[in-house]
Amino acid sequence: MRQIMLLSKKQQSAMLESLNILCDIFWGPDLVKCSRLIKTDYFQQFEKMGAIWKHASPGILDNLRGLIRNFSDEASLFSFLEEAYIRIFINARTSVVPLYQSCYDNSGTQQIEPRALLMGPSAVLMQERFADKGLSLANDLNEPPDHLAIELEYLYFLLQEGWSKQDDVLISEAAAFNSDCMLPWVTVFHDRLAAESDCPFYPLVAALLVAYLKGLKNTLMMQPG
Repeated sequence: MRQIMLLSKKQQSAMLESLNILCDIFWGPDLVKCSRLIKTDYFQQFEKMGAIWKHASPGILDNLRGLIRNFSDEASLFSFLEEAYIRIFINARTSVVPLYQSCYDNSGTQQIEPRALLMGPSAVLMQERFADKGLSLANDLNEPPDHLAIELEYLYFLLQEGWSKQDDVLISEAAAFNSDCMLPWVTVFHDRLAAESDCPFYPLVAALLVAYLKGLKNTLMMQPG
C-alpha cells in the first residue's frame, strides 16, 4: 500500500502548526499564550490548510477572533480562560467534560462518569504506543497518557515523522490513530462542550479540533501502489 498525501509541503507545515496550536490550548492557558492570542493572528495557520479547511465553518475563526478582541490585555484574557478551563475541565465538582479518553467508552458514543476510569484501557494503550516508538512522558508531567493534549502530541509526532521521512507506515498509523482512536471520543467531547455558554472559547476550539480531525481523516487516503 502506498500512502497518497494530498497536501503540499506548505499545507503540511500549516497542518502541523495548527495541530500544535490546538495542543497548546488544551494544555490550558498562561500569560504567554494569551499574549500571542491578543497580539498575533493566532489561528491564521488553519486558513492555510487548503482543502482540509472545507470541513470547518468559516464562522469558527471569526467568532474566536471576535471573542479575543473583547479583551484589552493578556492578563484579563488569562483570567477569563483560566477560570473557565478549571471549571469546565478540572474541577471535580463541576466538570462534565473531562480531558481524558478513559472517561469515555470505547466507541466514543457515551460518556462514563467523569474521572471514573482514569488510567483505563485507553491510557494503557497510549503507554504501549509510546513505548513502541521509544517515547516517554516527561517525569514532571502528572497526567495520564490519554489526556487530550498528549494524544494530540502523539498525532503530531506521527505526522511530522511520516511527512519528513516520507514514511508510509507512520502516515498510515497517523490516519488510523486519528480516525479510530481520537475522532470518536473527541466528537463526544465537542458535543458535551456545546452546553457551555459562559465561555464560548473552548466550545469553538473544540469545533475547530473536530473539523481538523475530520479533514485529516478525509485527506490521508490509502491506495494500492
